[in-house]
Amino acid sequence: MSEVIEWLFECREVFPKLDKFAIEGIYAPLSCKLLGRMKGAAVSFTDIDAARLLLEGIAAKKRSLKSENKFQIEVNQNLQKIGPIELRKQVVQHVLLHELMHIDCQDHIVSAKSYARRKRKKYHTKEFEAKIHEKYNQLRKAQGLPEITNADNVHLAVNKIASKVLK
Repeated sequence: MSEVIEWLFECREVFPKLDKFAIEGIYAPLSCKLLGRMKGAAVSFTDIDAARLLLEGIAAKKRSLKSENKFQIEVNQNLQKIGPIELRKQVVQHVLLHELMHIDCQDHIVSAKSYARRKRKKYHTKEFEAKIHEKYNQLRKAQGLPEITNADNVHLAVNKIASKVLK
């Protein structure tokens, strides 16, 4: 079993709602501007109101999107070059938590809609980043590591370490 899968299982402990999903984690060749990404499919369903069609003669179609419950999280393979394994574990787990939060918020369903029908949603808000920081501290506490109070310092540290290996 690869280290990403092991660390993904540790990260999933702070996301109990995601137990019903099949999530795979791998190292993959990504752009130097990406630390990680999530791939997940959304299936489109079309349904009609049968009673309204038969009684009133009006076919009211309703489209809905639903997740397939299968996801793949790809982590930039260049992060494998980070020296000490404990440091690499913290950086990769931060990336994994970020992608798991996208799955938890169901951002893949919003982005699966056609652009004209898509609700204009900003994904990386301060609340989103605060939730990631809260989950990161829960994970660190479970591992016996001290909590980090400032979320901005975590992002600066992860970006500084990642920028050394991403070129």
